[in-house]
Amino acid sequence: MPEIHPTAVVHPAAEIADDVKIGPFCVVGEHVKLGPGCVLHSHVVIDGPSSFGSGNEFFPFSVIGLKSQDLKYKGEPTYLEVGDNNVFRENATINRATDIGGATRIGNNNLFLVSCHAGHDCQIGNHVIFSGFATAAGHVTVGITPFWRDAAPYTSL
Repeated sequence: MPEIHPTAVVHPAAEIADDVKIGPFCVVGEHVKLGPGCVLHSHVVIDGPSSFGSGNEFFPFSVIGLKSQDLKYKGEPTYLEVGDNNVFRENATINRATDIGGATRIGNNNLFLVSCHAGHDCQIGNHVIFSGFATAAGHVTVGITPFWRDAAPYTSL
């Protein structure tokens, strides 16, 4: 059974893996899927439609999966897709897509430091570090290939 602090608000329809930890004053919306080993420290807001793989960690005041901030967005169905082992530090924000049926995607093993933002329709690859206050506005693709691995010169989702 997930470990959910009594002050957290988790929608009953949210899909939460058995070993997820949800700390005090967190809010998890109806259309959220949290994979195994995810940890929400205090005061995290996650809404959806959003899905998260395993081992993601969310620090206080991160706001993930809310609707697009794009002025063109009129409530169309969009989503956020997040892979495994990502860290969202304090005040990080990630928004869902704007385009109908579109997705904002975050790959694996990424680090979003304090007050970073990935806006609507962004595609973030693997092993990306967003240093403090870094911002990717809508429709930005960021991908890296670690120099110690054999891979294509540029990776994007």
